[in-house]
Amino acid sequence: MHDHDIATVTLELLRLGPPHNHLLSPLTRYIGVCGHHRVEEVGVPWEHRHFTHSLSTLRYTEISSVAEGTAEAAAATRKRLTSLERLGEEITSVVSSVEGLKHQLSAAAAHEGTDLVHLEILLSASELAMLPFEITRTFPGGPGADAEFLVIQPVADIEITRRVRGVATAAVPWPERPKVLFIAAQPEGMDVPRDAHIQALLEAINPYIGAHADSPEGLFAAAENYLTILPAASVDEIQRACEAERYSYVHILAHGYQDDQAPGNPFGLALHAGPGLDTLEVVSGSRLAAALRAGGHTPAVITVAACDSGNVTEVIHTGASLAHALHNSGIPLVVASQFPLSFEGSIEMVEQIYQRLPRGEDPRLVLHDLRRRLYARYAARTHDWASLVAYAALPVDLDNQLRRVHYQSARRRLDATMERIDARLDVAGLDGSGGSDGLGGDAGALAAIEDTLAWLPSTGEWRIESEGLRGSVRKRLAQIYHAQGARPEHGEDARRELWGQSLALLRQARDHYRAAARASLVHRDDSLVQQTAVQWPLIQTLCLDAVLGEPFDQHSWAAALLSTQVDIDGGSDETRAWALSSLVELYLLLLAWPRSASAEAVRVDDPEARAREACGDLIEHARGRVPLALKLTRKQLDRYSTWLWAPEFIAAQSSAGVQRRLQEPGDIEALQALARELSTQLATA
Repeated sequence: MHDHDIATVTLELLRLGPPHNHLLSPLTRYIGVCGHHRVEEVGVPWEHRHFTHSLSTLRYTEISSVAEGTAEAAAATRKRLTSLERLGEEITSVVSSVEGLKHQLSAAAAHEGTDLVHLEILLSASELAMLPFEITRTFPGGPGADAEFLVIQPVADIEITRRVRGVATAAVPWPERPKVLFIAAQPEGMDVPRDAHIQALLEAINPYIGAHADSPEGLFAAAENYLTILPAASVDEIQRACEAERYSYVHILAHGYQDDQAPGNPFGLALHAGPGLDTLEVVSGSRLAAALRAGGHTPAVITVAACDSGNVTEVIHTGASLAHALHNSGIPLVVASQFPLSFEGSIEMVEQIYQRLPRGEDPRLVLHDLRRRLYARYAARTHDWASLVAYAALPVDLDNQLRRVHYQSARRRLDATMERIDARLDVAGLDGSGGSDGLGGDAGALAAIEDTLAWLPSTGEWRIESEGLRGSVRKRLAQIYHAQGARPEHGEDARRELWGQSLALLRQARDHYRAAARASLVHRDDSLVQQTAVQWPLIQTLCLDAVLGEPFDQHSWAAALLSTQVDIDGGSDETRAWALSSLVELYLLLLAWPRSASAEAVRVDDPEARAREACGDLIEHARGRVPLALKLTRKQLDRYSTWLWAPEFIAAQSSAGVQRRLQEPGDIEALQALARELSTQLATA
């Protein structure tokens, strides 16, 4: 992934007075403002009732009343597409009357390196939210070919979002962890494609789910960390759920329903009247927004699918009123639809949004790609691409936040994949005596790892952390191949091949750690680099140097010691815990070479005693504060005793021409014994 250059052009359409209580009329005058160009007067060509009639032709009512595949259905489709083009031309006459917009769009599209032009339409008048700006056509003076829809024409990539005036683009925290609330409702016999949407959401969060029982029950239990499902939701249940958890994403699947008890019969959601009740309650956008923010936390993204009860084969997203109300309450991104969205289109929407946004992709690019996919796949029979509406007040520092989300997402996915593999290794046992074979020939798991490693950033502030993480994953893969090679059913040739792969991966891991260590130490002119503990990649480089027969590097060891001591003396509780973990391994590593080359070179007397002392300090400091430091330190020590310094592995290396530098009798046994002793202490802690 690379940073994308997105140029934003803002068109403001304003009206005097309050945002409500106005109907569309040619007599009403609006103000159009774009960039630093002059203010323009803007009008609309419709009376309100004529415009609502034009919109009604786009609701598939004629198609739904005839058999699919018949001449009547084809004629209805042609009529609908003709209406779409005609209404698009009328919308274009409104938008293109602002001369400044033509100049701004053309300049942004012509700028070299621009990946996307983001046209943000800022509204102060609620009645203008009815306008389907997304079907604006190309116009003279603007970018694009003639007689094309602006957002899908091939000359320039342009995406349209809306923003309600007064909803600020503040520094909203963009979610680093996908925590999804799925709200489904089908009261009084209404039907929604709930299972299909659950399946799409499960597939989207599956890369983040670690080891779990291989059963539907096991999958749903593991998914609870990322997905909460309210299968028959009432507004009370939504409020309680949001009080108990902080959700970053909310997906809503329900029927849209007019509330005949409210003035103006506004559109709301058909939810259940209470927990366990099948009776209907129509909930307005403002009530829904209050429930979603009940815990004092605002979700970053809401997607709304409201099914039309008269056409259960179609998934219809809410019109602008509900999305408008949700956004107006402060929700940064609301994705909905003004017109019917087909079943296939709704699944495409869920898949694209919930697979890509948690990965740190820019929502404007995701929406644009989704719109083009909907056009390419379904435009012959639907206008799903035109139905998509996004209300967005994105953080001002979105690019910086997305880089962090990008890294954290890759890390979570790697952790989940490695946890699933670790679970198999725990069954197999590192000595290969168990009943599994590590990856079990799972090429899919390896492919997922490689894809995620490639996704890790190689530039920007997270590049050093990413390089170290690549080393960590390569080392874990090397351990898997070692465990597979140790299985008794493997013959000499298979064992030699597997352990050869393990050695190759260890070399790759060492190179990644070394690159991370050097990048941590080198002077940088840029400030956009996430600080990492220097001792971590240095110590892992030293460890793998010892395994691969490299000479002792006293300067790297001393630099790691200095970094560790500084963190112990002045770091936070967590920093001190990890530094003490590093100190244990630093002293243990002095036994990985002949003492004449290691302990004497850095003038450390009795490294065994120093390692025991550091382990005791780690237990005292981390127990009850940073238990993960105890767990991972023990796991690393176990690698010393059962894998990296296992005599059979050293012998296999020797036959492959890799000679360890341990030459004194008892060196291997001493190192393994100390690693086991310290691991036991950590286990009892």
